[in-house]
Order: sequence, then C-alpha cells, then structure tokens
Amino acid sequence: MATTGQRFPMRVERWALPLLAICGGLPRSSYVEVGPREVLLRFGWGFAAAIPRDDIEHVRPARWSALAGLGWRVTLKGSIGLIGSLSGVVEISLKRRRVFRVVFLPWPTRKLYVSLQDPEAFLRALTPLSSPS
Repeated sequence: MATTGQRFPMRVERWALPLLAICGGLPRSSYVEVGPREVLLRFGWGFAAAIPRDDIEHVRPARWSALAGLGWRVTLKGSIGLIGSLSGVVEISLKRRRVFRVVFLPWPTRKLYVSLQDPEAFLRALTPLSSPS
C-alpha cells in the first residue's frame, strides 16, 4: 500500500472519538488517499485496504442510516461502512465482489461507505468514476 496521492480525512464526530479510538479510529489514521493507480482506505488499525482504480465501478454521495451505527460496520446486504459521522458519506462501488478484513473479520462486498470531511473534493478526484446521486 504505497499510494501517495491526494488525502481525504474521514469525518469523525467528536463525541464518537472515545469509542472509535479502541480500534485506532483517530483523525490522523482515518482517511482515504487517491493515487494515480489505487485508492487507499484506512480507518485506524481496524481497516486498511488498497483498491486499484480500475476495479472501481463508480463513486457517489450516499446516506448511512443511524440504525446502522458508527464505526467499522458490515451490513446484512453485504456492504462495509467506515463511518465516523452520518454526514459526508460516499459510496464506492466495485466492479466485482472482493473480500476485505474489517477488524479481523473477512467480509465480501462490492460496496463500501465512508464518511469524509470533504466528500465533494473526493468525488472530483475520481471524476471519471463519479455518478449522479
């Protein structure tokens, strides 16, 4: 995971920091980095993955339900959420299912959701892959 590109910090609610700190979900270690060949997602030590840009089908603004919770989340629909806030959420859809480790749990998915401080800038960084909400 040697991506050095444009970094987008995750949006993390201040009140949630003590809970997220358990798995290292602190601002300095929670971000998405867009490089020329891959997108790196990091949410503390609980999640780290590099996704080749060619494997991304599209990115778009999204909603995350409060009922689905904050933190490192997996859903019954097979999605992964890296959620520090209910605001600024984007969806990253992959062309094919891939297995990621979420706090040691292997989870197959084609959709990842991430809360970002500047989701619009992230979407612009991946403009050819962006789709309307």
